Amino acid sequence: MNEFIKALSSDPGIALGAVLGVIGIIGFTAITVCAVIASHWHLVRKTEEECDLKREMLSRGMSAADIETVMRAGRRRAPLQEVAEQVRKGNWGCGGQFGGMHAKEHAANS
Repeated sequence: MNEFIKALSSDPGIALGAVLGVIGIIGFTAITVCAVIASHWHLVRKTEEECDLKREMLSRGMSAADIETVMRAGRRRAPLQEVAEQVRKGNWGCGGQFGGMHAKEHAANS
């Protein structure tokens, strides 16, 4: 350990590199921790907002089906989920939105 300290104190470049390395590691860790906390805080706030909205809709006398419709309308769908839904409906192929021939036309031509 003494040799390490002597090496650091004898050459200012090594000391500077060590200090900058430690600062970089601490900075990276702090940024990562802040990002994780912010992400979870966002999820908590979003859930609180949804619960408040649901409570308000219940107090107005809306039915569960109406509340579900409103809550689903506010959510964005991932593109992959939209494609999967189109495939389940039979709208797949090589044209149109997802391709040309849809499943029903393909089955009729086969």
